[in-house]
Amino acid sequence: MHADLKSRRRLLVIASQRYVVADSAWQQGLREAAAFIPDVVSHNIRKIGNPGSRIRKLYEARDHALQRLLVAQFKLQVAKKRIQDQQSRPPKATLFLVVHHELG
Repeated sequence: MHADLKSRRRLLVIASQRYVVADSAWQQGLREAAAFIPDVVSHNIRKIGNPGSRIRKLYEARDHALQRLLVAQFKLQVAKKRIQDQQSRPPKATLFLVVHHELG
């Protein structure tokens, strides 16, 4: 596997794992908030909380993880396309000329 693809895939896996963790934390936070305000869940209204609140911090961490995941996916696609383009080009040939000049 190409080294650039390998590192991009590793980045994608890490970003994906971090998103899953952040999403789980946010979902848990929503469940805990629903225990205090049951009507919010029954009306399918999801609040992200006031600035600085725990729910807002969880939401922002999840959003940040999602953005990193999307960037990692995009970078992997770009790397794949770059490698594909390089492989589809005809190989370059180098011509070496030897000049022999006699002094006479």
